[in-house]
Amino acid sequence: MKRFVIFCAVVVFAIATYAQTPNRILVVDKTRAYKGFAINQLDSIVFESVVGEVKANLEFLGYEKNAEGKDVVKCSITRTPECYGFKITCQPKSIIDAYTSDISLMNFVDRTTGQTYYQDFTNAEMTGFDFEMQANTSYSLVTVAYDRYGVACSTSRADFTTPAAEIIGNPTVVWEVLETTQTSFKMKFTPNSDCVEYYTCQFGAGEAESQFNMFSSFFGFANMGDMIKQFSGKSYATIHEQEWTKLVPATDYEVYILPIDENGEYGEMVIASVTTAAQGGHGVAEVEITIGDFGGDATNGYWQMVTYTPNDQVSFFRDMIIEKQAYEAEGGDSYVLEYLKNDENHQGPYGNQYSTDVAQWNATPNTEYIAFAMGQNIDGEWGTLARKEFKTPASAGAPVKANVIGKRMNKPAKTVGTVPSVEKKGVKLVQR
Repeated sequence: MKRFVIFCAVVVFAIATYAQTPNRILVVDKTRAYKGFAINQLDSIVFESVVGEVKANLEFLGYEKNAEGKDVVKCSITRTPECYGFKITCQPKSIIDAYTSDISLMNFVDRTTGQTYYQDFTNAEMTGFDFEMQANTSYSLVTVAYDRYGVACSTSRADFTTPAAEIIGNPTVVWEVLETTQTSFKMKFTPNSDCVEYYTCQFGAGEAESQFNMFSSFFGFANMGDMIKQFSGKSYATIHEQEWTKLVPATDYEVYILPIDENGEYGEMVIASVTTAAQGGHGVAEVEITIGDFGGDATNGYWQMVTYTPNDQVSFFRDMIIEKQAYEAEGGDSYVLEYLKNDENHQGPYGNQYSTDVAQWNATPNTEYIAFAMGQNIDGEWGTLARKEFKTPASAGAPVKANVIGKRMNKPAKTVGTVPSVEKKGVKLVQR
């Protein structure tokens, strides 16, 4: 074993040549997580060498409910010679999957798990979970191995799926589409006699899985049923009619319906497919542009209001403003057409427009601009390129230079959630 020691005085001198009067030293890992120390409390920095793999090899042996109805997970853990101890956790697989690197997973287990074990287990029973495991749901066992210096070195993981629940009867919900428009649809839901209650949630076609992957670790969803129950907002027990609005024309949607049996178990998910009506006509798609107010200040930025009004032949349209000088320098209409037709330039809530758009663009005072818009008809044919030249008025104070192509200052609504606690200090591991 080799040891390399740097005494604190040397470290302080070296750091002092790099930054002015530092008083902290930070050790930062690849996830940007760090551990910090006050320099005046350090004696030395020591570099050690550990030879050999440090790992607590994990094997899943089984799952059951004990006599009290509590969850019991059986496993074995075998340490390598250089592994002095390990921590272990059991979480829904959806939460563990959110940690895409070994380092981020080690950090998660290290900060949310209490006890460290310093022995091997050939037939351990893991109990004391602060959540109840759900039927037919995937979970993950994870160990983090520590060397003789208490350094987290590696993880070992084993996934398993709990048995399916015994569903009473065949709880399900029959759905019917009552009405569709370009921006809405209304549905009717009828539960059968085995369905005590049910939940509904609407997604873009094929988006439910990606939504689950995105939000499962944030909200603590163990399975898709958890997400539908949460996002539904309320449950229904009888025949119910529900309408979704502010949707996109000619777009496929899915409504997930979660039936519940009399024991509160999740029944088989029902997925309904609905398509909103197409918008526009077969004629020429045209957009009218109206220049509105100019305002703002040097501190918060200046803005220009522009209203874009499509005719009844427009299926969707796109809009923009650009400085006239830049428009001419970049090649004129050919540049604008390429920009408007490129899908990558029009992602997000202000990409394609389907009705009158009152846009608030950032803009520079006393500057010539051109507003553009162009739409497609129902056949996917691009219409005429609409344009309107204007000049922003001069303003007192130092002008704030905006982007060459205007960016929106409209603020979309924010979604706010809460992060659930995932601390598992009560879990116990016992050799049987």
